[in-house]
Amino acid sequence: MRHAGELLTVPGAAARYLRRRAAGLARRDLLLAIIVIALVAVVAPLAWRDTGEVIEVVQQDVAPAIEALERFRGDAGAYPDSLKALVPKYLAALPNCPTQEGAPLGYLRFKDTTGYELTCPGLRSGKFRYQSQTGRWEAVP
Repeated sequence: MRHAGELLTVPGAAARYLRRRAAGLARRDLLLAIIVIALVAVVAPLAWRDTGEVIEVVQQDVAPAIEALERFRGDAGAYPDSLKALVPKYLAALPNCPTQEGAPLGYLRFKDTTGYELTCPGLRSGKFRYQSQTGRWEAVP
């Protein structure tokens, strides 16, 4: 029978197993923490930017696509059915959204062919939208 002041001891092999398992968890937890910190360091500056600043970045990065759409319309008399029609004559490659690396720029030609809409996914939610009829970018939910 053990007394209240005695420590419980674990036999040799079991103790070594528990120490190794605890050390493995500590390394894994540390690695996971480093990965999370790195992701936050990369994503946070964009995620907490003011919407106006993000719209400026989107405007600058997507401006060549808007210019290409207008040149296409000048040549063909109407906007294209898809952005693919702009490559390679008007654009070297299809543009991506600067808000999410690799996300394609959304394009919708209005049925009456008098205008179009470009969209980029938002950083936290919603999206950024450009309408050719207004010539302005805006954040929409």
